[in-house]
Amino acid sequence: MSSSSGQSSSISRLEEDVQPSPKRRKNSSAKSRENQENGFNSNSNSEPTPSLPTTRLNAPTTQATDNHGNGDIVSSTSTATTTTASKERDTATETTPNTVSGTEVVNGAVVTRAENSNDGAESKPANGQAEAETTDQSVRRNQFGEVSDGHMSLEDWLEQWRKGKTRFTMKVPNRMLVKHHGKLVEGKTNPVFFLPCCGKSLDIKWLSDKGYSVVGVEIAEMACRQFFDGHDIKYEEEDIKDGPQGKLFKGIDCDIRLYSCDFFSVTSALIGQFDCIWDRGSYAAMNPSDRQRYCDVISKLLKDDGRYLLDCFELEHSVFAGPPHTTDPKDLERYFDSFDVNQIEHVDAMNDWTRSWGVEYFYQNDFILTHKKK
Repeated sequence: MSSSSGQSSSISRLEEDVQPSPKRRKNSSAKSRENQENGFNSNSNSEPTPSLPTTRLNAPTTQATDNHGNGDIVSSTSTATTTTASKERDTATETTPNTVSGTEVVNGAVVTRAENSNDGAESKPANGQAEAETTDQSVRRNQFGEVSDGHMSLEDWLEQWRKGKTRFTMKVPNRMLVKHHGKLVEGKTNPVFFLPCCGKSLDIKWLSDKGYSVVGVEIAEMACRQFFDGHDIKYEEEDIKDGPQGKLFKGIDCDIRLYSCDFFSVTSALIGQFDCIWDRGSYAAMNPSDRQRYCDVISKLLKDDGRYLLDCFELEHSVFAGPPHTTDPKDLERYFDSFDVNQIEHVDAMNDWTRSWGVEYFYQNDFILTHKKK
């Protein structure tokens, strides 16, 4: 199938950009700032996390675990949308951005210095939205500093890769994967992992080093090449056969396959079904209007006894357009109506980068999803 948009569903599609009330979240920024001033990292167990809202699924409340000392943000990964992207230029290369001081927590893990931050780059209008006065309170910007309505097409994501604006890329394995990968494997000796919209994530290498087979989908060919070249992994590159337009990158001495194509064009017939799915922020980066389609694709790629670890966020969007986009935990039960949804993490992840977006709160939530037993 080329997409899952034609499938019927008993679930009514949700209104886009439904936000939790900022008033019940306003302590997040103050809490994070207090922790920093007192010398606590964002994961310290010395301070309690604000209580969960009444709409939340039952889940343990924790502070973020800072494996490397201090830092900034949980962010989104590169993603796929319904728009058909123009083929990536083979000659495109990453630009070298200005480096900045400070640290960040990306996707829940701490990074000493942001990669390819382009913090000093001049902002510009994006996604077809007319340029507005920066003093206008109605202006919203995305994580790349561009005036935006929050929508990202495939070409928009490719452009960020071409510019080297990949601050969402981590330099350490994601702490949520490290902490919870055992819940995904659950005794399987040779599990096969799937990473949607994977970018050049270090998580791919971390899982492969454990002896697992890893399959990823990523729109940017550049990201796939940079993953293999960056880890000195020998690989082969070929056109995708009997499938969507794109490239397949295969490790020669390891079982890693990265499909560079539109996420919505993949099927189980093309890439198989999986024991474990690790979503390191692709759901959060997805345009809200595409979330049901995204869930429909994921549900067909997970084996009947498979397990899905989903990492997503709660934030407000008064001045920040996204991505990442907020997720109400209760909405997951509506989108994934054929799954049991169990929340396992709730972390106050406010930090310098997210604070610079103008958000009043930023929470990281993680869930384990499994098919309901028939």
